[in-house]
Amino acid sequence: MRIQKLILQDIAYKEIICADEELMKNKESYDLETASIYCRMENAEFFGNEESGIKIHKGGKVSLDTYSNSFSVGKWAKYTVIDTISLLLDMEGSATVKLMHAQKEGNDIKVNEIKSFDVNNETRQKSVFDFGKLADEGIYYAEIEAKDSEVTIYGGSYDTVDMEPTQTVKLAIDICTFKREKYVKRNMGIIFHDILENEDSPLYRNLWIHISDNASSLDGIVDSNEFITVSKNANLGGVGGFTRGIIETKKRQKEMGFTHVLLMDDDATISSAAIELNYILLSYLKPEYFGHTIGGKLLVLNVPYLQFEAGAQWNKGKIKALKNDLDIRQLDMVLESEIEDKPIEYTGWWYCCIPLSEIDDNNLPLPIFIHRDDIEYGLRVGRGRFILINGICIWHEAFAGKMPGMLDYYDIRNEAIINAIQCPDYTKEDFKKAVKRAIWVNISRYRYKYIEYNYRAAEDFCKGIDWLLETDSEKLHKELIGMNYKAKKIEDYIGYKGLTEEELVSGEQGDYKLPFISRLLHKITLNGYFFPVKKDKVTVNAPYGSVYKLFRIGEYIVTDNYQNAIYIARDRKEFFRGRKVMKQAMKLIDEKYDAAAKSYRERYKELVSEDFWKKYLGID
Repeated sequence: MRIQKLILQDIAYKEIICADEELMKNKESYDLETASIYCRMENAEFFGNEESGIKIHKGGKVSLDTYSNSFSVGKWAKYTVIDTISLLLDMEGSATVKLMHAQKEGNDIKVNEIKSFDVNNETRQKSVFDFGKLADEGIYYAEIEAKDSEVTIYGGSYDTVDMEPTQTVKLAIDICTFKREKYVKRNMGIIFHDILENEDSPLYRNLWIHISDNASSLDGIVDSNEFITVSKNANLGGVGGFTRGIIETKKRQKEMGFTHVLLMDDDATISSAAIELNYILLSYLKPEYFGHTIGGKLLVLNVPYLQFEAGAQWNKGKIKALKNDLDIRQLDMVLESEIEDKPIEYTGWWYCCIPLSEIDDNNLPLPIFIHRDDIEYGLRVGRGRFILINGICIWHEAFAGKMPGMLDYYDIRNEAIINAIQCPDYTKEDFKKAVKRAIWVNISRYRYKYIEYNYRAAEDFCKGIDWLLETDSEKLHKELIGMNYKAKKIEDYIGYKGLTEEELVSGEQGDYKLPFISRLLHKITLNGYFFPVKKDKVTVNAPYGSVYKLFRIGEYIVTDNYQNAIYIARDRKEFFRGRKVMKQAMKLIDEKYDAAAKSYRERYKELVSEDFWKKYLGID
């Protein structure tokens, strides 16, 4: 019985670079060694031409001690009833196959050879190598070395003896999209080819997809069929689209037998192998883990070997991404990513597979439009019960590469709502610190329009739950859009005070770290706010770039990963106005926070029922 299929091609290259026009333009400079996510090869290479397989030349070697092709033995031993594992290789040639076990002990890596086999397959055939009983920690993998001639590996998998699943699993994928047609089309193409039309996939006939089309823009691009339902949906943000998908899944649950709903971002780059692995893992969970959510690890799209997050902690708004910034080409980081040393409080909706048994008619998400919606729902439904495993992952654009804009409103308002419900010990003093910090950040970066977002967020929260119940969220969102800076394209600023295209496209490079004394000087002088500006000096800054780079800079251009640019200029009058707005916000919070927080804490269930959501979405 197949547990985990080997990936013997560079799908990160095929599905990310080749599917992204901007990355294709820079293909030659995109030297990211993505192959080592799957295999470490010496004198060997993938077949290429989208065929799956590896050629190992005489004396060459392939190791599967990688993020996607090792077997996460510790996780399988802990969470599933699987107790033995073997490796099947569809291969031809003369090779030595070593079965290996690796785990971390403190800062050290311990590697043991379990067994070694000499194989001489004169023709293509399948060979099975038995690891035996599962170890309690670490990973299993194989090393294959060609001896006297070339060795060809056509495919392979980690297998176990046939056994009855502990639960029957049928999966619904829930996607919310807003004007991301090419991404949705790409991902549906991958799923169709690898799963929906592939009788060899364990998910064949066990998968259905619901797409909430919040922009009503998918006609003729992705249409409803036997496997996919596209619903035109009111533009009520990501949470509106995802909740519509949950409702549509539950409506079909009895008839179609769905057991889990997998929430996925529309612009995430997926691997069908991850979805299949998810399905098998669910099928053999120990009963005590049936209520757990399967989370997807987040890899960075334009640096596909960099893991951004594997679950996260809320910390009352001081978010901590777990297993952050790991280079998963390295064995040390592959092992580190699997260690469960810190409790997971939520997982992002870029890939979040929730048991439908945990979702009843009065336990749907909060209608907070965008940002933090997945956090609140993860805290409420997940309750600290999450499973993340190497290989179940997606690639996504780095969040730090996007303009903050309206998020300076949603993040503050939604943070207060979540803390009111989930963290009753979060006080008005805590909220004042959060708002004050946000305003000071925007003052120091001269982003004066964002200060209006900060104040509006505090003001709207302080109106209490009745305000949210009565608010037209789509109308509010359009109003917030109108408050933002007007972005231009990067090319519009080429030549402005000598800025070159290279400077604008490259943006801010490096961490721009300063010694302690220099940072202290910046802090004392409010980053040089009242010093004369450097004449004719303009710089380029990333959306979340270093504030120190702006010392005595009178104007700068913010550039993001989408070739957008915003002009920002220092203004002392705006500085004093920002201080005044901050004082008004503090006074408002002192007067109204406690009553508002109490209203959300005691009455939030009015916002999460199916009856509320059907009325809110305008559906039957």
